[in-house]
Amino acid sequence: MTSTADSIHPCYPNVEKDEDLWFPDANIVIVASGARAFRVYKGMLARMAPVFKTTLEFREDGETMEGVPVITVYDTAIDLKHFLEVALNPAVEYAPPSRPARLSH
Repeated sequence: MTSTADSIHPCYPNVEKDEDLWFPDANIVIVASGARAFRVYKGMLARMAPVFKTTLEFREDGETMEGVPVITVYDTAIDLKHFLEVALNPAVEYAPPSRPARLSH
């Protein structure tokens, strides 16, 4: 099981915690598509993806959840989870899609 059905915040009534990527001592919550929340380490994210460093600088007075800042992204929960797994655990290998994208005009 990777999530719980409990509401984790009144502003996010339909959001579920991702149990695999919810670290109680982490210092940022990322909500993907209003459906799944990941509590991770912002220093590691900033190191792996500079866009998070910039975003975090502007979120100091924003929404919080369980006392830590919240960033909402519009990526799907599955896509964000794959990104976070690779970003937070360098031992995880990225597996490209089984079928390459077809580029045409």
